[in-house]
Formats: sequence, structure tokens, C-alpha cells
Amino acid sequence: MTVEDKTLTTRRYAHELTPFIKQDLDNIRNVIKEETGFDILNKSRKREFVDARRVFIAVVYEKYDLDANKMHNAYLFLHLLTIRLLCKYLGYRQHSSVLHLRKNFKDYCEQDLQLNYLYCKVTLASNSDIDARLNSLQKQRQVYLEKLQSINIDIQKINGFKYKI
Repeated sequence: MTVEDKTLTTRRYAHELTPFIKQDLDNIRNVIKEETGFDILNKSRKREFVDARRVFIAVVYEKYDLDANKMHNAYLFLHLLTIRLLCKYLGYRQHSSVLHLRKNFKDYCEQDLQLNYLYCKVTLASNSDIDARLNSLQKQRQVYLEKLQSINIDIQKINGFKYKI
């Protein structure tokens, strides 16, 4: 493999959480806290807290596509959220805790209908945040396009006055 081939297959990883990703993780965390009453950052090993963390990790995995199987095909892609950064956010020292919670999530979800319901509810709430942000950005885009159109009309008027004199 030549040097050029190696540069084409390099993956770039963020070393810190971006403010947008941190805000998104906080929003998911707050939705879970509102639904369950449990804070996922609490270090408790009680079942309720662990289930809340399990749902959080499952939602984040799905939203940011953190599956290791898919990451090896993502060449030249900047990964804004990695398992290491997710562990740092949750206060874990090792990534194995996150991997274990993710690995067993489907089994627990099949057995516990409340866990499945919570997962669906949090997923819908986290996706509605994206839809609201997208709608907001589309409205801002429309406002800027209207301003640009009025500026272009003003420029045409100014150019018209130059030639009439």
C-alpha cells in the first residue's frame, strides 16, 4: 500500500465534544430524566439507573451511527462522536461499559416492555429536536433569500440610475 493509499483511508476523529453534540447529548439525557426521573450520570448500579443509561446509549448509537461494523467503511469522514467521547461524557473510564450496555440492549428490550416504550419515546423526542432545528434553519434560509433578492433589486435600481444620467 502506497503512502497515497494510506491517506485516502485515514479516518479523522474529534478529540473533544463539539458544543452542538454536547447540547444534543444533554437534550437526550434530559428527555430520559423527565421520563424516568433518573439521571444517567448518577453512578448508581441500581437497575433503573442502568436501564436509563442503556436507553441513552442505544439512542445515541442509532442517532450517530456508532456501530463499529459500519465505521470501517467510512473513509475520509470526520467522526464527531466516538465511543471514547461518549465514555468521557458518561464518566466511564473504559469503553467496555458502553459496549456491554449496547450489546445487551436488544435482549433487555425484548423482555422489558417499559424499556422498549422508553426507548421509542426518547428516540421520537430526540428526532423531533432535529426536525425543529431543520425547520428553523429553513425559515432562516428563506429570510436570507428574501433579503438577498431585495439587495439585488436595489443594485439593479442603482445601476439603472448610473446609465440614465
